[in-house]
Amino acid sequence: MKPRDDEGAALVTVLMLIALMAGLIALAMDRTGAALAATRARVGQQEARFDLLSAESVAVARLSAPDVHQAAAFAPFAVPVPGGTVRAQLRDGGACFNLNALAIGPPQGPRLPDSAMMARLARLLIFSGKSEADAVLAARQAADRVAGVQLLDPHELRAVPGFAPLLSGETLCALPTAEPARININALTPADAPLLAAMLGPPVTPASAAQVLRTRPASGFASVEAFLTRLSAPPQSPPLPFDTRSDWFRLDLKAQLGDAGLSERALIDARTRPARVVGRIYGGL
Repeated sequence: MKPRDDEGAALVTVLMLIALMAGLIALAMDRTGAALAATRARVGQQEARFDLLSAESVAVARLSAPDVHQAAAFAPFAVPVPGGTVRAQLRDGGACFNLNALAIGPPQGPRLPDSAMMARLARLLIFSGKSEADAVLAARQAADRVAGVQLLDPHELRAVPGFAPLLSGETLCALPTAEPARININALTPADAPLLAAMLGPPVTPASAAQVLRTRPASGFASVEAFLTRLSAPPQSPPLPFDTRSDWFRLDLKAQLGDAGLSERALIDARTRPARVVGRIYGGL
């Protein structure tokens, strides 16, 4: 081979090595950039989580105040935080069917299905479109499931036939107690009429319950007795836990800090003072 040819081959080899090195450097820079972006996102998410905790504290303080008016607490509010704002909304958390009340006994067992609550759940399933036979069977299956261990989330019953239509809304809940949720009659909406009719039974129907809720006084019902009289509800034995106050609250939070965003739904137990957060679910915006 001639010397000139050797020089050309060497040049080509050098150029190929340079191209390879440039490609490796570009790949390394891309990976470094991706790692930095991921780190920034994690830091942003962590900061957003701390901001959500700050907003939680504000909401809990509101509910724990000695002179709190719960209806006023339902108004949306914002909490300023470094670099942004957390939007907050408190809602009643007891206007739901507590699935963990389907069984009687200590949380760690043994527990037995509660026939009265099973009947109420069956009515609720019938109102959602199930036949009576299917509703009774589904209610029994749910009660047997709860008798074994308390639920953490209603979606644990998604494998039980008949529950899918109810799991898409807020009608079912799994509160960390074996007692039916105290239902605040002044926090109910016409959309809660099927739940109310299921809990009370005939002659109360979803239609009659919705009509009473639509015509509720602007200041709310002064007493449970006045509310039940309007409904023409039959006496309950034992009486259902209706009240003009709420024991449980849902707190929906949204934090936006630059490109980082995080949402949270918290469950607040207001049965004691101070109120306390007993559950959290995080998600994106």
